Amino acid sequence: MLQPTLTWLDLTARDRDRMQTLLNLFNEPGTVDEMGLGLIRDAFSGELFPGITSLQTHLRYVLFIPWVYKKLDTQRNAKEELNESLRQLEVKLIKPLAKTGETGVIGISAGASIQRRPSSIYWNCLRTWGIFQYPRSQSWYHSQLSRQRDQLSVRSSTHDDPTKDRPFWHPKLPDTAPDFPRSVTFELRQKEAAFVQEQITTHCSRSLLAFLANNPQKQLDGSFWDLSVINEASTSIRETVELARRFSLFAESMPLVYNLMLAERQTKLAEIGAEAAALVEEYQQRLQEWITRESAEDDLFIPSDLWCFLSQVRANLKHPTKRFIDAWADRIAAIGVSNIGTDREIRDSVEEQEVNIKREERARLKNIDRLRDWPGGSGLGRLDFNWLRAKELLLELYQGLINC
Repeated sequence: MLQPTLTWLDLTARDRDRMQTLLNLFNEPGTVDEMGLGLIRDAFSGELFPGITSLQTHLRYVLFIPWVYKKLDTQRNAKEELNESLRQLEVKLIKPLAKTGETGVIGISAGASIQRRPSSIYWNCLRTWGIFQYPRSQSWYHSQLSRQRDQLSVRSSTHDDPTKDRPFWHPKLPDTAPDFPRSVTFELRQKEAAFVQEQITTHCSRSLLAFLANNPQKQLDGSFWDLSVINEASTSIRETVELARRFSLFAESMPLVYNLMLAERQTKLAEIGAEAAALVEEYQQRLQEWITRESAEDDLFIPSDLWCFLSQVRANLKHPTKRFIDAWADRIAAIGVSNIGTDREIRDSVEEQEVNIKREERARLKNIDRLRDWPGGSGLGRLDFNWLRAKELLLELYQGLINC
């Protein structure tokens, strides 16, 4: 599959940051959003596990990046392009990290041609956790560094200096690891882990991430809503966890019905009909399993609590998607959970929602060429709101806290 690319024309630094984030999402596992639920998914992720995305691989990268910038400040020739110098130092991280034998080395396949560098992947995390002390973009930071290099230091200004009273990086940032970056591992030193824990606690205090960071667990198996320690969390955290759990189960049915409809329509295509018939059976079975789990809930899902949550976190959901979710919940209440796979109104709403998201020319349920290209499954699975990645980072934090 071709990798998505964009050509910069006349964009501001903020525009470039936004578009790079968009490109990253194309490559992020679990972000295929067939039913328009991405904004809701991201709202829960940001509230539960602020700063974390599924592109992140190891916790110590949040220290590697400021260390790289500090190294850059001492090594960079003033005539060099800042971004290229940064890229070269980030590339130098790859080889020593690869020698550790650990998975999750960013750029291990691309090498010097790496496009999605650690500094880009972790930048929002650095801001959110207060390690980088300004709520500004990486491009903004580079512009400040360039101005200083040109001896137009904003720190010397008497009226428009945005950084004169506060350094870019947190003053308690742990010292750079010895022989960095030539010899480095993903293992956090105790002082480093304590620093990260404090930053999460200070800047994300109301989140599940902060609660778990301060309540180390021997294991984090299963979904976060299954952890017994959640019962000890604050009321607001428990309520958010329960709403996320309930919405995740409710929403799982939407891509299941969508993929079932696609499989059924593919059975009518002579060249792939036989293979599609097997998929129909698979999705019917998966939908039945969902019906069993949904039927075990004490109450039907009512979207009003979801709309209240989105309002509180200032997530502006598009009206067609809100209407789609409301109609889905209302229809289940009217016909019963067990009839969801065959109901005409449910199916019509799926088709309408796909067109709302993609327009007719790109909708698989409307365009036969797009239907032929369907790989047999898309957008499936239960939303976990970046728990898989958060869990791995938390386990590294726990280990760091007990390291010598």
